[in-house]
Amino acid sequence: MVSIEKEVHEFDIRIDKAISNINYELLAKHAKNYGGLLSNFRDEFPNFEEQGPILIEGYKNLNYIKKLPEVHFGIVDSLDFNARAIKSEIDNQYIILLNKGLLKEFDSINLGIQNISKDKFYIQNPLWLTILFQNLVFEHELSHVLYGHLDWLKEIRSLNLLSEDNKSENLNPKLNYKIQTLEMIADNFSQARIYGWLNNIATNQLIPHIPNYRYQILESLSDSMMCFYALNKLYFNLKLETETKGKNTHLTPRERIVISFHHILTGTKKLEIDIDKDKLIEKSIDKIKMIELFFWDEFGTPMNADFWDSKNRYLKLNEFCLSLLNNWKAIKPELNKYTYFKMN
Repeated sequence: MVSIEKEVHEFDIRIDKAISNINYELLAKHAKNYGGLLSNFRDEFPNFEEQGPILIEGYKNLNYIKKLPEVHFGIVDSLDFNARAIKSEIDNQYIILLNKGLLKEFDSINLGIQNISKDKFYIQNPLWLTILFQNLVFEHELSHVLYGHLDWLKEIRSLNLLSEDNKSENLNPKLNYKIQTLEMIADNFSQARIYGWLNNIATNQLIPHIPNYRYQILESLSDSMMCFYALNKLYFNLKLETETKGKNTHLTPRERIVISFHHILTGTKKLEIDIDKDKLIEKSIDKIKMIELFFWDEFGTPMNADFWDSKNRYLKLNEFCLSLLNNWKAIKPELNKYTYFKMN
């Protein structure tokens, strides 16, 4: 039987090798249009360089149907986007760029929650929320790569990137609708990966060597919901209920949050996670209140009144959300040629 210490040592070796293989020349080339690649990121974001390779290492344990691609992660200082996945000109190599400002916001929210919450876990494990924030963004962008979204769009429309704030005035409504569907699926797939990861942490108590990780599944899942809500609070005005079709390739924040609440319920059932769903929703909403309070205190951002006035109505899937779920059934067969994993 392999010891935990040996497993950890071998894992560290694989991560170090992955980091040494990062193609910084390719990253720099694609970052040039966005203010250039941040060179001193190790000082400001010490855990960033290893986080992407750690996630990729996890995918190697799954049943992939073709050789996994090389994915290179970098940071730029740009006002043009929050996060972006790019299909490079080199076969089987992809770029994921995150904006420095977004990562700084993660740190700011993390500190804010440490100050607001009565739960001392956040202070005792100060990297936990930062890791959760980063993984939610990383996994969303990785979903565009690993489930064939970028390759498919490149072939049908010569598009080689997807961004967290793509504008779509120049896209025809049918293509835009397909991209909105892909964004919904990227949210769902990325959150499913997060739920599986959190469940593995909760059920494997033999890894105390990993600091900052939360082992109580009710707390960790509700933390992930809190972080996803905060991301959308950062990106958009959460009070928006609808957006003109064709204006943006992404769902409205409200639609993303509503779908995420429904997805965590179906996801925990699929993973057979033993959890009280009512308590999970209640705990998630309690933590979302901290996000609302932080944004009010820090930025003067008004509370999301629609959410608090009628949570049941706010969290109801609207007709557009349901239509996207149906549209996914039509799109999925087209992605089978490009995906690295079978899609259920």
